[in-house]
Amino acid sequence: MSNQQYLKALKRALGNLKKHNRDEIIKEIQSHIQDIGESESLENKFGNVNTLAKKYLGDVPLAHPLHRKVGRFASKTMAIIGIFVLIVLTALAALAWYWSQDAFNYADESSKQLTYNKNSWQKTSWSELTTVEIDQSQVVLYWHKEDTLRWKCAREQSFDQGKLHIKQNNCLVYLPMHLSMIRADQARLILVHPLADATINITQSQLQMAENTAILSYQINAERSEVAKFQSDINSGINSDINSGNSADVKIAITSFESSIEHYKY
Repeated sequence: MSNQQYLKALKRALGNLKKHNRDEIIKEIQSHIQDIGESESLENKFGNVNTLAKKYLGDVPLAHPLHRKVGRFASKTMAIIGIFVLIVLTALAALAWYWSQDAFNYADESSKQLTYNKNSWQKTSWSELTTVEIDQSQVVLYWHKEDTLRWKCAREQSFDQGKLHIKQNNCLVYLPMHLSMIRADQARLILVHPLADATINITQSQLQMAENTAILSYQINAERSEVAKFQSDINSGINSDINSGNSADVKIAITSFESSIEHYKY
């Protein structure tokens, strides 16, 4: 091996050293060429190039040891993955927040979404036997002075044999000023400013109340449910009878199983 080949091989073998350390070693070995003369080679003087390189590598700090390279690569990779996961989770949270928001403030009865239009609303006459059943749906209930049941849903919803059965739908419903019988299962039910008595039976559902100035009296029979405190002048509480006084304008009887009864907040 010629001296130049020896120097090149040594430089490659010292590749993990910092550049200035590597250059100093090559310069030092190169300076011996003039001392040994033409009859001797660097290989004869210093021995195997790899053996010589190992001696220097043991004495001089490495610029980028292998374990550091792997560690830095792993750290950078984990950091990139962490940032990506954070971005994805943030985006999912934003989407969840967006889709969980109500289409409008349901407690605002002047909203344009509630304006009656016979092309978008359906209605039928009301009788004492009329019932509303709700399964796996979101329904907002209002009251009006007509003796009719009126509804508008995201998907077409029919009325059959005295029963409005809402299933897997999203609806706005107007009830007349009569006692209403309502059943809900795995649903979200919102009562906006009740103006007439109602008997409500809910299972694994969320019932939200938007109260108005009317004095309400509650009869709440709750089993394995969470019930909030309301601001009405009369609130007879959980597992109690409707107050027998005459001061209540509207009486709401609720039977609840594995459900929540709370205030409506937009």
